[in-house]
Parts: sequence; structure tokens; C-alpha cells
Amino acid sequence: MAMSESEVEIMSKEMIKPSFPTLAAAADHSLKKTLKLSFFDKLNSSFSIHLVFFYKNHPNITSQQLKQSLSETLTIFYPFAGRINEENDSIIDCNDSGVLFLEAQVHNSNLSDAIQSSKTDDIHKYLPINYIETTDDDDVPPLMAVQMSFFQCGGIAIGVCLSHTVADMHTFSTFMNSWASICSSRGIKTSEITIVQPNFEVGYNLFPPLIDDYIRKQQVAKDEYDQSFAEEKIRVMKRFVFDKETLEEMKQIVSSKSSSLNDPTKVEMVSAFIWKHIIDITIAKNPSTKIRSFGAFHVVDLRRRLSLPSLSNAMGNFGILTLAKWGEELEYFLADQKDRDYCNLVTPLRTAIRRKDYNDYIENEEKQMEFFHFRTQSDPEMESCFFTSWCKLPFYQVDYGWGKPFAICHPVLPVKNIVTLMDTKSGDGIEATITMAEDEMAMLPTQFLDLENNDFSK
Repeated sequence: MAMSESEVEIMSKEMIKPSFPTLAAAADHSLKKTLKLSFFDKLNSSFSIHLVFFYKNHPNITSQQLKQSLSETLTIFYPFAGRINEENDSIIDCNDSGVLFLEAQVHNSNLSDAIQSSKTDDIHKYLPINYIETTDDDDVPPLMAVQMSFFQCGGIAIGVCLSHTVADMHTFSTFMNSWASICSSRGIKTSEITIVQPNFEVGYNLFPPLIDDYIRKQQVAKDEYDQSFAEEKIRVMKRFVFDKETLEEMKQIVSSKSSSLNDPTKVEMVSAFIWKHIIDITIAKNPSTKIRSFGAFHVVDLRRRLSLPSLSNAMGNFGILTLAKWGEELEYFLADQKDRDYCNLVTPLRTAIRRKDYNDYIENEEKQMEFFHFRTQSDPEMESCFFTSWCKLPFYQVDYGWGKPFAICHPVLPVKNIVTLMDTKSGDGIEATITMAEDEMAMLPTQFLDLENNDFSK
């Protein structure tokens, strides 16, 4: 096989199936089990999750260990080995078709080179993106694909693509840690390893797609919304690190300016800080703009917000968008940039994230309709940014027996002003990867740009 321009050569392809077949739901075992998709599963069906885990050289690294443990893990996370039903896209056929596994050799590059360039589109070469979005023939594409890339220095990259139809980041993190636990416990029966026992039925039971027919009729609007992601101008992504000392300083500043915010969270402070600078750039770039408000969308995990018993083992999609809006306090915008204070943005963020109506979405068609419009229609008079927090998700604990990841990266996201927050490797800081229009990224002040950091050793 000829080596590609990206200098990553695919050496082999293999479909990994569950080590034990998924039992049929029917009494005669003649039918394959199916999984009904929830309302939130359906809304995320056009997206995929992409993440690359980089590991340093270790003498015991082999692809066979990964493939065998993946096969065993798929007996527990069996929908990942299934396919979307060709006649009814509200159903996953848990038919054990398998997960695609690629092995690749990286030429003329080592692990440190890959990490330094990982904030550009180059990260795609360590991901099997094309294989989960399309297939070589007319078959339904797999819901999950893995690429294991070997560097000449002995390090490896494990790139995973997973359809958002069956997983949010909580589900993805749970799967990755379960897979790693099974791999690192070689010689021990899977039944004897302590891992989360996933429940894939909860999502549909709580949030059945009550307006599914309506969503189908309005698919054009959603397609246009998704297409707008791909039509943005040139984007760049950079990694900014808010270490322990920086966060403590920010906390003192925020607490000193508001008695009601004497204990701001790390996510609230970092989100407010970034949102403030996006507002500043928008105003500076468009001084005569007709924009009347500025919005910050945040993904909230309903598992932590519903008044129900623990949902930590609930798999699927439980993320909901909430909106913090700033625009009525005109003096904030009329002030000079140096006088606009990110501390003022912490309260609207907290209010939006901690809203009290999350339980209203349970089996509520009116709320589903409201949220669908919220997702697919934009306000021309509002400039916005988008935050998703992976904090408290133990991605840096994914240890296959070769040590914890040296770095975790994702590709440039397909729209500007998207911010991903994640705990640093040490656990006491936050790393924020921000995708912005190239000219707007250059407008960030020195105080902000000084936080840029591609040193993954901490």
C-alpha cells in the first residue's frame, strides 16, 4: 500500500467483534437485539467524537493486547459493535458487526513532533475519521473505529472515532477506561474486573423522541444548521493552560468583587474569562455592529442535574445546551475594553448552568419542541460562543498497562468560537482548546496569549 502524503501508512484493517455474541431479545433467539434511540441521541446523530491518546514508548505495547481487550469490552458495550438500522434510523441493530481497527506506521516523525503539531489539521492523520463517516462499499458504516499508530521512537497514538448517536463524552470516557482496565488486567476474567456496568436503556426511557416525526419533517433546517459548521472561514485551534496558581488568583479576584460568588468553580471562571475576550474581539472588529447581545452556550450533563437516583452508569447522550446571555447591561459594552470585567460574566453563566427546569424535559413533548428550535435556529442579533466541559472525566487515567497518556488531543473543530475544557494531567488546572477564526485569534491580548502552552508533560 502506498504511503500517503501525511506520512502515516495504514498497514492493516480488521473488524473487531464482541468476544461473546450479543444475545437476542426474542425468546427463540432468532432476532438480534435492538436499541431504541432517545431524543438527545437523535439530535446528535450527525456528529462524531474524535480523540487521540498519545503514549510514550513501553516494551510491552502490542496491538494484539488492544484488539483482544477491545473484543472483551464490546461484550459489555455491545451497541458500539452494532449498526444503525437502514430502514429505521431511530434504532441500533446490536448485530455484532464489529468495530473497525486499523494499524498504522508513522514515518519521519516521532511522538514529540506529533504533539507539537496536534493543534492543526494534522491530528486527523491519527484518526480513522473517513472510515466511520463513509465506507468502501454500500454497507452501513461502523459506529466506532480505532487507529493504532506506531512512531519510530516507540511511542504510539490511539485514535478513536465514535458516533455521537450512541455516546456523549461521559459514555466515551466510561468506555475508554473500561477498555483500558480490561487490557491492563491481562489474565484476569472480565467478570472479575471492577468496571461500570453500562445501562443503555435509560436514555430512551427518560427522553423518548416524542417529536420524532416533527424532527424528520424539519431535517432540512437541521441540515442547514450542520452545514453552516463547514462554511466558516479559516480556523485555528490553540491550547491554553490555566494552572493551579492562575486559577487561585482568578478565584480571589472574582470573590473580592462579589459576595455571592465567594466559591466560583474553575469551569465558571475560565468560561467567563474566555467569553469576555470573545466579546471584546467582536466589538473591536465590528464597532458598528447590530449585535445586541452575546451568548455563551454550555453543554450540561443531565446525569448530574436530574432529581433522580444516580445515573452514573447511564450510557448514551445526556448533554443539553443551556444559554447564558449578556446584553441588557449596555454600560458593559460601552465601556473601554480594559474596563470590561470577566467577573461580571460569572453570574449569568452560573445561573444558566444551574437552572431549575431540567426535570421538565422528561417525557415532555413541549420541552423537546422548544429545545429542537433552540438547537436549529440562530439569533442574527446575538454573537455566541460554545463551551463543552470534560472536566472530572478521567481521560488521563486511561492506562492500558503502559502508563497514563502523555497527551490527549482532538482535531480542529468545524466552527469558530468553540471551547473545550479539560482537567490538566496533574488534575489541579484546566486546559482549554479554543477554535477561532485566524484573524480573531491574533487579536487576543498578550495576557491571554501568554497562557498558550503545548507542554503536555505537566
